[in-house]
Amino acid sequence: MCGINIIISTRSQPIKEPLQAMQKANQFRGPDASEILIQQNDNWQIGVGVNRLQVIDNDTHSNQPMVSDCGNYILAFNGEVYNYQDLKNQLINKGYQFKTRSDTEVVLYWLKEFGAEGLTDFKGMFALAFINLVKNEVFISRDKQGIKPLFICQTNDQVLISSSIRAIEVGGLVKLSVRESAVDDYLAYRHVMGTKTFYSEIEALEPGEVKIYNSRLQTESSIINLLEREKPDDLKTSLIDATTLMFEAPTPSGLLLSGGVDSTLLLAILRQELGVRGLNTYTLGIGEDQKWAKRAAQQYDSNHIEVPTTIDDLQKLPEFLENTDQPIADSGAFATWLISEEAAKNSNVLLSGAGADELFGGYNRHRAYYYYLKNHSKTIRAKNILGNTGLNAIMPKSIQQFLDGVDYDPMITYQKFLQNYGIKQKEDFDELWKKPESLVDNLESALEFDLNNYLVGDVLAITDNATMQNSVETRVPYLFDDVIAQAKELPISEKMKSGGKGPLKEILTAYGGEKYAKRKKHGFGLPLGNWFRNKATFWLWEFLQSDSPIFAYISKSDIAQILRQHQQGKKDNSMQLWSILVLQNWLSRTD
Repeated sequence: MCGINIIISTRSQPIKEPLQAMQKANQFRGPDASEILIQQNDNWQIGVGVNRLQVIDNDTHSNQPMVSDCGNYILAFNGEVYNYQDLKNQLINKGYQFKTRSDTEVVLYWLKEFGAEGLTDFKGMFALAFINLVKNEVFISRDKQGIKPLFICQTNDQVLISSSIRAIEVGGLVKLSVRESAVDDYLAYRHVMGTKTFYSEIEALEPGEVKIYNSRLQTESSIINLLEREKPDDLKTSLIDATTLMFEAPTPSGLLLSGGVDSTLLLAILRQELGVRGLNTYTLGIGEDQKWAKRAAQQYDSNHIEVPTTIDDLQKLPEFLENTDQPIADSGAFATWLISEEAAKNSNVLLSGAGADELFGGYNRHRAYYYYLKNHSKTIRAKNILGNTGLNAIMPKSIQQFLDGVDYDPMITYQKFLQNYGIKQKEDFDELWKKPESLVDNLESALEFDLNNYLVGDVLAITDNATMQNSVETRVPYLFDDVIAQAKELPISEKMKSGGKGPLKEILTAYGGEKYAKRKKHGFGLPLGNWFRNKATFWLWEFLQSDSPIFAYISKSDIAQILRQHQQGKKDNSMQLWSILVLQNWLSRTD
């Protein structure tokens, strides 16, 4: 696991100094070794820097950038290829010899042998750059699920590529400006949609994309087409295999444990299938997750660590946001950062249940949408009757919220559900997916949309950023290729059994975890509702007494009203207030 930084330039100016600045900016991604390599010829110069986090192999020969024996191929690689031993054996049969035990060396020679087409054989998570000095080409790519980030800033005469937006920012080679449409997305959806970023000049590489640069900085792009593989046996077997592969590491692995279905199932597999005792599990020492995680840890025999969490931790928010690439209004990001800060004392590898909700319909909005689709006409009538009579105002908040989002058009309804906790509502609704034959099939399309947008733009982005700030690698078994293949084979009716994630709950119940399977869904995060009503947090809003860059996007009076409603107990605006805090701190940081 590493941080990679690359400058490709047709300019004559030296690139060593800005590359070193980029390296320094994301050194937390790889504190074990930091090296750069600069190649020059008549047409262009290429600077490659890698900050390395040692996970599989601590041999210095595995440091990066890694150069082939012939000197013609260079690799900068961030991630893990879990099937690298199988690939290594195939290369050995072709006559290759290896100096290290790392997957990096395998990736280098696999790409030398097969080129970009060889990416289809990787089972894992990665972002990489492969330099071919024979062809004068550089190709970059990112894993199909978007687990590992990679950002690009291209001008007429240079390309900056990095694992972090912050590194491009501090490199100083390009003047950056805030993208207005990204702020609009953030205020509505709480994260940027698609491959756009908060800077107009920077794009995220699309998950699964391969982009090739020649010496004139001309590009070609394609998407990794996964090979047809032998169908995995069943979901349970695929999950066991994925968990086994990702748990195996020279350093002790840990687990982010909430006591919910996803993480508890991983713990149950580790204990009952792999015989693991005393695994380090981590949760916040506060809230609903605390008691459920403690019960799961006792039942499945883990060494459970509760990370002390108090209202005073909000003092650390500016420190967290200092190295955050772009605003994401999910308090789970800050919570994950606090947990990984503690976990780093024991391990640099953590397993996470990320991805299960998107694959198996686990969010509350999925359950609400499923009900709406199955009762489409009845729901529309109910909304009209309650709205016309004014009875909707006395309904419980959850029902009000549901009915507010309901529209005759299923796609508009889902977009409104996605904006439930937004500060501003976007009314320019897009066609999110092709209209399916059946109304209920819209939910399958919604899950696919979440997999490609919310998962990548929110869940995986905050997981990677928050843990890597503490030099911790996070692995996600639910996003292993075979598990995804199994999930996509299941009909939506199976996924939505038991209120969503039916197949996972069934497996967990068989491991003795029925009580966790029946637990009410709680979002992972902090008790912001209570904290923001506490006078001890009033200092957070001191920016309202002065000028702040956030007022260009949200008026001071609107923020004051949202805050007042919450502090007086009239509304729970905690999620909107968190969105404001994150954006305000981030915008102030970029001045």
